Amino acid sequence: MPEVNGIDLIKWMKDSKHQTGIIIITGFPSQETIKDALDLGIIDYLPKPFTPSLLSDVVSRALTWVRTKAYPEKISEEEEIAAKSADLEKIISANRTRPGSLIPVLQQAQGLIGYLPPSVQRHIAKGLNIPVSEVHSVVSFYSFFTMKPKGKHNIRVCLGTACYVNRAEEILQKFREILNIEVGEVTKDRKFSLESVRCLGACGLAPVVVVDNETHGSINPVKTSEILK
Repeated sequence: MPEVNGIDLIKWMKDSKHQTGIIIITGFPSQETIKDALDLGIIDYLPKPFTPSLLSDVVSRALTWVRTKAYPEKISEEEEIAAKSADLEKIISANRTRPGSLIPVLQQAQGLIGYLPPSVQRHIAKGLNIPVSEVHSVVSFYSFFTMKPKGKHNIRVCLGTACYVNRAEEILQKFREILNIEVGEVTKDRKFSLESVRCLGACGLAPVVVVDNETHGSINPVKTSEILK
């Protein structure tokens, strides 16, 4: 842009109180501009080239950010982690200069907070001076990371072939009804969360439900309420 660069434009927008989710797309990335941009609170920093799916994901997160600002009463994510922000910063600081530190930081952050929402991912990206998209790619790739909160007790219902033909879908539906939540959600009291998985490696016990680390085999819809006791 003539007369003004992207960082200066972002500073002007922030000073003018524009509620705009900002994404930087550049063919000339640098560690300095990444740091400056993240310090200014951008959504993400995308160096070229990138895939259409990555761009779509980043735009989706930008829209979520805008909705959060427009309807703050509906989203309390920032408040949930505020009390643990100092401990999160200690984790980042202890690993900042270590090669390959991203996964260990994510593991410790999830252990601290319980999940890795966008606000935590942005905090980690800023602390390690890397693009948010890099953090998000790792979180979404590895199944042991989660971007949604889990309950005190996590219920996983297997929908693999052996379980499916033995009424696993009915069992899952029964859990939905009892807990009044959908797959991927958490009960209001944060006591239970519900997941469906493709295989738990216990086909001989089908249908199978795992609560935390306890495996329940040969389950039927009637037994679902007993598991929750």
